[in-house]
Amino acid sequence: MHLKDTVSGRLLPVFAGPDGQILFKQESIAGLRPSVVVSIPKSGTYQIAALLRLGGLIDCEVHLGDGGFSDYRDGSLDQKRREYLQFGFAMPLSVSCGMVGPGQFAVGHLPCSGAFIPPIEGFNRLFALRDLRDALVSLMRFIAAYDRGGPTTREWQGLPDGPEKMLSFLSYQGEWMMNAARAMRPWLDDPAVLPVRFEVLNGDHGTQAQTALATAILERTGAPLRDDPSELLQRVMQTETLTRSGKRSERSAFWDQRVEDWFAAQDGPGLNAALGYGEP
Repeated sequence: MHLKDTVSGRLLPVFAGPDGQILFKQESIAGLRPSVVVSIPKSGTYQIAALLRLGGLIDCEVHLGDGGFSDYRDGSLDQKRREYLQFGFAMPLSVSCGMVGPGQFAVGHLPCSGAFIPPIEGFNRLFALRDLRDALVSLMRFIAAYDRGGPTTREWQGLPDGPEKMLSFLSYQGEWMMNAARAMRPWLDDPAVLPVRFEVLNGDHGTQAQTALATAILERTGAPLRDDPSELLQRVMQTETLTRSGKRSERSAFWDQRVEDWFAAQDGPGLNAALGYGEP
């Protein structure tokens, strides 16, 4: 069965669930709610997805957004990274969320406001967040590595790694990133939303805190396989994901007082504090 994209005319493969619900994936898990990973960009979106998948939930392989989504069910990792626009489909969030079935999950950079909240109210919701300074550096590295953004990206992409490159990137996409994080911050106010801090999930606060967070993620989503969260975490850290670069971003190589001044002009320290992060 297929749905037709109203903009491109492309056909979207879909499946009928047990109760007639139209789904991205045919397999579902009766009795479980759908789940969604809402994330600030470069905050571990696909690490969490890997954990949920290894925990036995069904990955719809779609990235939800405003008025459309990216369908990553087909194509190589390199195609998804470099040719991401070809995976886009136009569809209201209220419709695309309805295609995530029981025991399935999707991801997306969804703001906590207006029309974005009702479609996922019945979902298990995880909110991925990270110190914004590090998230900005990681986003810059990702966009530069895969030439995302076209000619505008190429204006700064070839600059040597360092603060000059960072400043050029920030003039291109920094304000968008800050606005996106600002719009997502209120997810922290909802007690039904589980915060997932990148630093904790990656072991910066010790293995006990890391394992406790992985266990909380699996319990919150009802993942059927959670016998050894530590073993699952080890496998997650070895999994090649859509946005993984192979090494953690080193902020010090890209951040100087000029970059910090830009960050301050965007009220970055205040927003970071509201997200639970203090001084650098």
